[in-house]
Amino acid sequence: MARFKVIRGETSASEYLIAGELTIGRDDANDIVLPDMGVSRRHTSVVSRGGMVVIKDLGSNNGTVVNGTRIQEEVLRDGDEVLIGSVILRFISGKHERVVQSTKDLLKETGVSGEIAAQSTLDIALLPRKARQAGDIASVEHLQRALMRERISAQVQDQLAADIARLQLSLVYEQVVSQVTDALGTVLDLQELFERMLELIFEVLPADHGIILLRDTRTDEFHVEATRERGSADETPARASRTLINKVCAEKVAVLSEDAQADERFDPTKSIQTQGMRSVMCVPLVREDTVFGVIHIDSAIETNAYTQDDLLMLTRIAHAAAIAVQNALRYRENRSLFYQTIRALAGAIDLRDPYTAGHSERVATFSRAIANGMGLSNEECERVYLAGLMHDIGKIGIRDELLHKPGKLEDHEYDEFKSHPARGARIIASIEQMSDVVPGLEQHHEKVDGTGYPNGLSSKEIAPAARIIAVADTFDAMTSDRPYRKGMPDEKAFEELRKHSGSQFDPEVVEAFLEVYAKGEIVSDD
Repeated sequence: MARFKVIRGETSASEYLIAGELTIGRDDANDIVLPDMGVSRRHTSVVSRGGMVVIKDLGSNNGTVVNGTRIQEEVLRDGDEVLIGSVILRFISGKHERVVQSTKDLLKETGVSGEIAAQSTLDIALLPRKARQAGDIASVEHLQRALMRERISAQVQDQLAADIARLQLSLVYEQVVSQVTDALGTVLDLQELFERMLELIFEVLPADHGIILLRDTRTDEFHVEATRERGSADETPARASRTLINKVCAEKVAVLSEDAQADERFDPTKSIQTQGMRSVMCVPLVREDTVFGVIHIDSAIETNAYTQDDLLMLTRIAHAAAIAVQNALRYRENRSLFYQTIRALAGAIDLRDPYTAGHSERVATFSRAIANGMGLSNEECERVYLAGLMHDIGKIGIRDELLHKPGKLEDHEYDEFKSHPARGARIIASIEQMSDVVPGLEQHHEKVDGTGYPNGLSSKEIAPAARIIAVADTFDAMTSDRPYRKGMPDEKAFEELRKHSGSQFDPEVVEAFLEVYAKGEIVSDD
């Protein structure tokens, strides 16, 4: 059985069993009481459900830490160490530790009735050590074969077969949920997460169509996030029944329709029948008693394609996936906030001069389009985009009279102006999460012939992101209006880029720029 083993700290016991839902805290009303002043009165909850154990911080002062990382909610895995106050608890799943002492005990544990269990005379010694441990299907199959060798009636054999089949199914459920938890636990990109969820569902259930929808908290409407079809047998796209979704959300229940065409619960004019769905299952994605999404699958060909066991399987998958989806949603929200902050900062720099308003955003957008056209990975394209947004951040330390001077700068003024890439690099280098974008913004005024600044780098010594930003930055500067001149036409800017390709600019980047411009992916500030 799942339990916590005390590794460090003063506690009333050396181990605590985990069953159902329990709380941990300093107050005596908790299920596990930790008399430690670093522990809040009601610190953490632990829930064992569907083959998983989930730990959740309850707004404690010092937080709940799993394997060195402070968490809000986490699925525990065998061996995880939980720090609460100064107490360390090691989680032990207990999945493979329980040794059955007799056949009768094993039969009782797997749901076999007492009468049948009493008729079994099988000696536990007949089973190998692995088979004596309740925990894998192979062991259950060995038990099944051994039981069938016993001299018991056909009726008893039938009942035993049914009970063992239930045990096998239960183990399959546990294995699938474990696979879902492992496969989805580290995925933070929502689209990738949804696609992986549907892929796993299609591996274990006979679905022709699958669809995942999330609720928009502002409008309360559901929007399609991912779809999947098995082959193209009926050549119809994945679809969902609004009637079914509304029922699932209103009642917070999983729903199975074995034959949607004949199901009296559904209006014959609604989508579930008009779209030709036959067997359908729909389960909610629930967190903190709120339905925030649904998983909807159907078979377009067979009636009775799904059973209650299949519905239980899909429900358990949804329960495991809900935590991963919530984590990914929080990541998306945090990432959006991060980008909004960066854009606001870049915009504030641009607004010091009304003629450069929007310059950083355009350079970032152009740079990402060039990077994508050059075949860089999504991660590299985003890094280039960030460096483009922040490429002029160092101008925050340049005097306004230099930035706004309509004529040519004096030598000493130009030397001060040229310090902005290095200034920007120092600012951004202090942000650990953005250290990998520093080369792009620090080196965007370097030239491939080595005559640029601040370090006189040449050719491939210059970071790829910087070579890309140099082209995007120059194009936007040439085509934008300035106090002392009008912006030049795009075609004239092309000529300038070609003219300085190989001296100021990387020829490969110039070529990529011209290609993506021709595709309409770059539009100048007219």
